[in-house]
Amino acid sequence: MSALEVANETLSRWKDLWEANPQLLASVFRFIYVVWQHRLEHKNLIDTTRGNDEFWTNVVAVVKKELSPNLDYETETFIILDDECRSSLHEAVSVQSYRNMVKSYAVRVIGQAIFLQPQSGSCEPAKKPLSYSKLAPSFKSEDQLNELILEAKSTSYDPSLSNKLAAQLQQDFPGLSLTHLQLQDLSDERQFGDDFMFSIALLRSRMQQCVSGDDMADAVEEVEKRITSLNLNLSLTYAQTTLMESWQFLLHQVLPFVRPVPEIRDMMAKLHGTRLNLLLSILEVVWFSDSDTDKHITSFMNLVDNIHKVLLNEAQPPSQSFLGQLSVPFHQILLQVIYFRAVDATLPLVIDALRLTFDSARTQLDLDLERDMELLFAVFDQCTRPDINVSSVTWLTRCQDPDVIKSSLESLTRQM
Repeated sequence: MSALEVANETLSRWKDLWEANPQLLASVFRFIYVVWQHRLEHKNLIDTTRGNDEFWTNVVAVVKKELSPNLDYETETFIILDDECRSSLHEAVSVQSYRNMVKSYAVRVIGQAIFLQPQSGSCEPAKKPLSYSKLAPSFKSEDQLNELILEAKSTSYDPSLSNKLAAQLQQDFPGLSLTHLQLQDLSDERQFGDDFMFSIALLRSRMQQCVSGDDMADAVEEVEKRITSLNLNLSLTYAQTTLMESWQFLLHQVLPFVRPVPEIRDMMAKLHGTRLNLLLSILEVVWFSDSDTDKHITSFMNLVDNIHKVLLNEAQPPSQSFLGQLSVPFHQILLQVIYFRAVDATLPLVIDALRLTFDSARTQLDLDLERDMELLFAVFDQCTRPDINVSSVTWLTRCQDPDVIKSSLESLTRQM
């Protein structure tokens, strides 16, 4: 019996593993997904699994399994667990994170199976694989689809945790930085919980020499609580983000079968908006951080340099959001993200959006439109700075082509 067959058979006991050992279940699903990724090396086994009704029934059941509500992640007390001092929330957050990863890999496996489905002739309709057919009823049920949407877009990310911790370290332990405590392991190799990203053992080692009195002991304990809280929050955030990305991957694969279903497009827009919100939070944390090391500056610049790729996202074009073609628009978040990296290439989008907004403002009064204008003006101001656009002739010409200047004056006249 092959390793893939053993893994597939293990899924028949997925409910027991979900409760007792979600970390093992996540490893099983990850192995299955990796095998599907290397399809050429395991073609015969994959072809057998492709038509295995029991296998897909189990995988879809995992996808539909409801997760617990978002958990608390701020450490208040410590307990002894397996002879180690742990946050009292460590086990609950670890279990929740691994369950998120289980669902993430299950969603990925379905998406990968659809992606690898042999294509029929160009004149024939796409053949629906068994993996899709098993999940399709959930797309047709409004209640089930809403549950999947809410679960996929859920995020626990709390940027205030790192801000408070950085402020306390600067005040009480100015020689200590979070960078000194960061684990070097790859994210996929770390264990979820209170030791996920920043080493508690290294923290305790460095703090031993700082405990010289009751006041200092209290400060050390408070730092430890905050670092474990940050680790717990990042554990949940990493797993939730992975699940969100898996759903985006799957939805791209099912589009040929569900194009007439508007709920799927709305679900993709919600997921895209959630990712933009997360990106905005990260940008704001880094932007307002006190750290100015070369490493942090380089990382920030690498991040913002890739923002323009968001505008080129064919699956989620910003124009649809500006035109009101989505029930869940994301353009306001996108404009806030773009503000951090306004470049000349962004200008056409901003000018076109201004024209649409001015036209709408002439016919209706709306708070969302006013907010759109505020954000568009801010980004426009960034894009037309002399260090970005050396000559004003360039952007003035662009404004004249779609009559943006005329539209702005007409909108202003109407409001006077």
